[in-house]
Parts: sequence; structure tokens; C-alpha cells
Amino acid sequence: MIIRPEQMQIFSADVEQRFLRQLVEELHQFAPWHAAILGDSGLETCVQFAARRARRYGFTNRGPIRLYLQMVFLLGAEFDSDPLLPWAGRILADSSIDGQTDRATQLYQALGEYLTHVAGPGNRYAKDALRRAAEELAHDFDAGDRDLDQLVFEKLQYVYPEKCRYAGDEAVHASIRSAQAAAGRNAAAGARGTLLFCGLTFAVGHGFETDPHLPWIRKTLRDPALTEDRLVERLSARVKTYLAHVITHVT
Repeated sequence: MIIRPEQMQIFSADVEQRFLRQLVEELHQFAPWHAAILGDSGLETCVQFAARRARRYGFTNRGPIRLYLQMVFLLGAEFDSDPLLPWAGRILADSSIDGQTDRATQLYQALGEYLTHVAGPGNRYAKDALRRAAEELAHDFDAGDRDLDQLVFEKLQYVYPEKCRYAGDEAVHASIRSAQAAAGRNAAAGARGTLLFCGLTFAVGHGFETDPHLPWIRKTLRDPALTEDRLVERLSARVKTYLAHVITHVT
């Protein structure tokens, strides 16, 4: 039997679709509480997003694509350009790395080192940071006469010192600037909005506005009925709910 080229293309597409469906099933084990919220449709969106992004860096094999998807769930949709994660961008853009297997291996090793220093043994550092973040959200925020940038920087240092230390002061300030720009884009540039956006950028990545595995953020930001105060209030309430859910499943 002779297989025509167009038949080979259909076969390859079918194999790829089966692999993407397999990744959706694996997410039920890798991120079960996210999977319960997103459902298969939402998970499919995340898988397709991650696969497209992974291909930008030459990842076409199953292992590298799977790793990229897992890093999206761990670090945020745009972890490859996050100022708090410069090691990821460096590895992905390093032209001296020969082949996708070596690149994925280096990325995996760097991720392991990062989690060791930032999440800590048994996720202890991450758990403590979650509790401190919940305490901060429970209090009304008033910057008073203080410099807002410095106050935000100090709060991030208090909530998650290990993450700040690993990233370095320059990267933390870059993250704050990224969050301030996001707050401005969403008409939430007041003190409360800026602090909230800085916290989100720091916690779930600087691409949180459109992150497919955090659709509730995008939905809130795109609600035309919300004024600045109501937007910040609504988003803050949803962050509190999300944080309580995370604490329940991580601790």
C-alpha cells in the first residue's frame, strides 16, 4: 500500500491530538484542584496554549512539551519572560544549547534548584508565604505618606523572603514595575490596585492578566461594569477565595 503525503499529515495531526488529550488527562493528576475548577475544556485551552509556546523554543517532542506545560502551571503562563525567573528565559533563548532534549534537561534542572530554594523542604517556605499573604489581604491597605514602591517592596520581602532573595532586588523591582504597568492598563493604578496587582504578579506570574489557567482574573478585568474601586474590590475578593483554596490544597 502506498501512503500519500496528505495521508501522512492527517496521521501526524491525529497523533498530536491524542498526545494533547493525554496531557489533559495527566493534568488531573498533576494539578487536580486546578483541573476540578477548569474542567476538560479549560484544561484543553491550557494544553494548546503551552504547546504553542513550547514550539517557539523548538520543543516538539513529548517530554519537553510536557515539561513546558507543567511549568506554566507552576510558574505562570509567561514564565519564559518573567523578570522574577530570568534563568528560564536564559535557558530557552540560549543558542549554544544543542537540541531540545538538552534544553529541556537544563530547564528541568534549573526548575528543581529554584523549587529547592523558593518552595523549600516539603513546600514549607511556600506554605508560610501563603499564610502571610492571606494575613496581608485581610487588612485594609493605606500607604499614607510613604513611598508606594518601597512599601510594596517591603511587603513582598515580608510575605515571601525566600523568593525575593533568590530573584534578587533588581528583579523584584522589575516585577513591581511590570505590575504597575498592568494596573495602569486596567484602570487600577491607585494604591490599593497597585498593591493587589504587584501581589498577583509576584505570586502567579507577570502574565496573570491573560493566563489561561487563571480565567477568573481575565473575566474580572474585562468586566465593563466595574469602576476602579469595584474592580479592585471584586478582584481582591476573588484573590482571597483563590488563596484560601490554594492553602487548603497545598498545606
